Amino acid sequence: LERPAVSDQTADYDRLLNKLGRDDLIIHPRDLTHYPAMLRNNNFAVTATLKDNRIISIEPGNTTDQLYGVAFDIGTTTIVGSLLDLNKATVLAVAAETNPQNIYGADVISRITHASQGEDETKQLQGKVVEAVNKIIHNLLRQTHIARDRIYEVVAVGNTTMSHLFMGIDPTYLAPAPFIPAYSTALEVEAAALGIKINPSGRVVFLPNIAGYV
Repeated sequence: LERPAVSDQTADYDRLLNKLGRDDLIIHPRDLTHYPAMLRNNNFAVTATLKDNRIISIEPGNTTDQLYGVAFDIGTTTIVGSLLDLNKATVLAVAAETNPQNIYGADVISRITHASQGEDETKQLQGKVVEAVNKIIHNLLRQTHIARDRIYEVVAVGNTTMSHLFMGIDPTYLAPAPFIPAYSTALEVEAAALGIKINPSGRVVFLPNIAGYV
């Protein structure tokens, strides 16, 4: 970016938007906390990581070669995570954990029954799967020595019950006929909102389901 001057008093963030040629971008205020000092300590050279209209991260220098994501299969019995280099579309490491929701039942009906008791019980099940996902991410980072903040996206798949529980959504009406899910579309949330330990502004996407159990 061009350095500010008395003749150019554009705000630091506006200077970035101008350079990107975008005025529709959204950023979380926490990601601007260290931005002014970062610019001045790095000769006004930074890398912005974008997804759609969001700025996920602003980093010092050129970090374009460090772009990672994790793909998860949230199984009723086992959770598997694969760390991917998103620049090269290659898998760098794989790790798995037993789904710790099994303490509330081995099958989806048992877990739906537990969740149907109330919001606290639904959160218990969500907490267990988030705990396992974070454990897998920690394992993947340990294998590859990649910085946690360089993981910008998690994409997950699973059966409809696992999808609801991962997002902390009441799955009660999946069990009785006519087996209606609360939603079937893809859902996207900020990693920090779910407690997923990647870049806090990174995105977590659960792919859509097509039926009550599929």
